[in-house]
Amino acid sequence: MFWSKNKRVYLMDENVKMSIGDIEKLTKCTIINSTDKFLQGTPDEILTKASKENNWIIVTKDIRMALRSLMDNVPIIYISDDFKTISYLSVRLYDQKHFPEMFEYIQKRFGYKTH
Repeated sequence: MFWSKNKRVYLMDENVKMSIGDIEKLTKCTIINSTDKFLQGTPDEILTKASKENNWIIVTKDIRMALRSLMDNVPIIYISDDFKTISYLSVRLYDQKHFPEMFEYIQKRFGYKTH
């Protein structure tokens, strides 16, 4: 099962897929690599719909994916290589205190500051 009431669930887009070793280190959340549940190249709309239905947070480096998901009210953690920042995007305003495990992981992996 990919959903848990006690843990946040993150759907990792293809462009930020996590290794099993990294997933095992994040014990306070549930990680789903999109290619473990969906075929590679699955349209953003399908990933967004599944995320909305299951209360998942999408993690991506794809701005188009981020924008499409926001239009459907799906929260996003967006990683910008251009600006070297990590942002939690939602119709509601949150900061990294709400998602410490994922922000810490991304900061270590990419060496970016949070925005």
